[in-house]
Amino acid sequence: MFAARDSGGGVQIATFAGMVFEIEVWEQILTTCDRVLVVMDSQIKRMPENLYYLAYLRQQLRPGLRGCFCFSKTDLPATMPYSEARLHLGLGASFPGWPVFSSTHESADTQLAPFDYLAGLSV
Repeated sequence: MFAARDSGGGVQIATFAGMVFEIEVWEQILTTCDRVLVVMDSQIKRMPENLYYLAYLRQQLRPGLRGCFCFSKTDLPATMPYSEARLHLGLGASFPGWPVFSSTHESADTQLAPFDYLAGLSV
């Protein structure tokens, strides 16, 4: 997960390696940041965790919080196809204005696209 806050003098960035499972960490992130990149694991075995944290994120959305999603590992075996995962997780209707990106291990462009999007948002 990636979170950012514009402190007036620039954007402060926080990153969290791997999937963050502690709700307390999510709560801190969502109450102190302006922008969020939620990286979703596209492996089929990780969809239950994705659903759990998306349900929490829906409850915690607040005005002014902007963000996007990125499905990682889309080029690995045993992953849910991107279009199917979007539907399965209900991203479009639940998070209007939050685009969804897809990244592969091989392509730096796909990995950086969500950061480029968030950097271009005005607070």
